[in-house]
Amino acid sequence: MSEQLRYKVFEKLKQHEHHKDNFYADKHNNATIGAGYTPVVKGQGGVWKVRPEAEADFKAAGITLSKQHKHAFEELVYAKNNPSAKDAAARQDAAMKNLGDISLNEDKAKALSGRLIDEGIKHTEKTLGKDRFDGLDEKRKLAISGAAYQSLANVTRIGPKTTDAFNSLAHNAGPMALSEGIGSFLGWL
Repeated sequence: MSEQLRYKVFEKLKQHEHHKDNFYADKHNNATIGAGYTPVVKGQGGVWKVRPEAEADFKAAGITLSKQHKHAFEELVYAKNNPSAKDAAARQDAAMKNLGDISLNEDKAKALSGRLIDEGIKHTEKTLGKDRFDGLDEKRKLAISGAAYQSLANVTRIGPKTTDAFNSLAHNAGPMALSEGIGSFLGWL
């Protein structure tokens, strides 16, 4: 895997997500930090859960999560799974306050997101096929790897047959027009 591609995906994440040093509620009211990292994610069946690798991800960034932090993540899960509960908003607010002592500079944010970026790139290579992925130009690799960072399902839905269609469209419309269209659609260009 290219360290250069990993770096470029992170730089695009910073531009798209607007890196923040501390936890904040994103436009979907998800607790987010750094370059769009969310420790609470929607799992199978639409049930929210703490990302299984969250503790390891924070450790990679040099942050040891306390019991208070882990409890705050669980409170965020409760609020996301029970949005109409009377205490959901108060529990989410309290959880966000309990995460207030976590701060990430850019290097720590890069380390925090690194595993997810790598996972997205590997998933993209596997789904599209390594040869097909390696044959993509840099802009296409960046756009599709960014989509994978946001959700691996984005790339799984694309798959090899859709990539063949993209290649056909690129041949007819031109590769730059295609990659710019995909990148714009995903908010990466």
